[in-house]
Amino acid sequence: MISAFSNTFKIPELRSRIIFTLILLVVVRVWDAIFDPLMGVVADRTNTRWGKFRPWVLWTAVPFGLMGFLAFVTPDLSPGGKLAYAYVTYIGLMMVYSANNLPYSALSGVMTGDLGERTSLSSYRFVCAMIALGSDVRVETEPTPDVDWSEQWKQSLGVQELGGLTVAPPWRAGELDPRRTIVIDPGMAFGTGDHATTRGVIRLLQKIVRTGDVVADLGAGSAVLAIAAAKLGASRVAAIELDPDAIGNATENVARNAVEDRVRVIEGDAATLLPLVAPVDVITANIISSVLLELLPAMRAAIATNGHAILSGILSTERDAMLSAVSSEWRVVDEDSEDVWWSATIAPQ
Repeated sequence: MISAFSNTFKIPELRSRIIFTLILLVVVRVWDAIFDPLMGVVADRTNTRWGKFRPWVLWTAVPFGLMGFLAFVTPDLSPGGKLAYAYVTYIGLMMVYSANNLPYSALSGVMTGDLGERTSLSSYRFVCAMIALGSDVRVETEPTPDVDWSEQWKQSLGVQELGGLTVAPPWRAGELDPRRTIVIDPGMAFGTGDHATTRGVIRLLQKIVRTGDVVADLGAGSAVLAIAAAKLGASRVAAIELDPDAIGNATENVARNAVEDRVRVIEGDAATLLPLVAPVDVITANIISSVLLELLPAMRAAIATNGHAILSGILSTERDAMLSAVSSEWRVVDEDSEDVWWSATIAPQ
């Protein structure tokens, strides 16, 4: 549209046309950033017998058409006059467009509170707009399969074979050995075994957990790592999770794997609760790197002699920064990489 607009005013040189276009775009966008919020406030405060937004669609229809006509008329003016005319008409066109389109776009929000009906209204709006653009536009519909999506999503979760342990959802765990299978119903919590960070921790965990170890799992989520530690021989595991929505799911998964005698799900902040369960032989923390950095002092104070911590949730690009952060008090014992994720086993120096 801008290209056609600059051609309308017959700006002869390409360089001049580009400069004209760039300056016009900047000026209009800056003005839009001021005018559009103001237009939204005015429309929202409009009260008539026809409602808030519908009157604006009617009031601005004729001015919109008029400004659209004027914006593409070439006046018989001097070059400077043409530029001034171009700026005034195009900015005016965009203002009338905002005064028309903003209330129009907001109509569905006041017509119904049902999200499905809003989506349907928006669909009809865009289909009609496409039809208006040309007679060759076609709309085709076809029936969709009758799918129970509450069950269909389960097909995306697979069985994860991770060394001596397997992670599986309940509907795929029927024929697996319960002694080495971690059965996880994801619910509202993170940790199904389908993510590379979870798999990395489980692979590293099998190399360090000894029978009778005390383990703290920070940011337990679904409790998948706490359950893994228990199945590897840990005598006591504290699964610490801050998100209250994840607690119920974690507790159910612990019971589902018959390790409730060894795993206790605790709701709260890891930095606060970790000293209360210390000393621990193993700490697992599959959290984002910024949180891991904050937890390092508490982890160092809680770890037992000859203990280990497994850090995950770290991007491979963050590996060097994390190594630098732990180098003063920890040494790296083992590493695991998958996709763009890096996990590491560290021990106190």
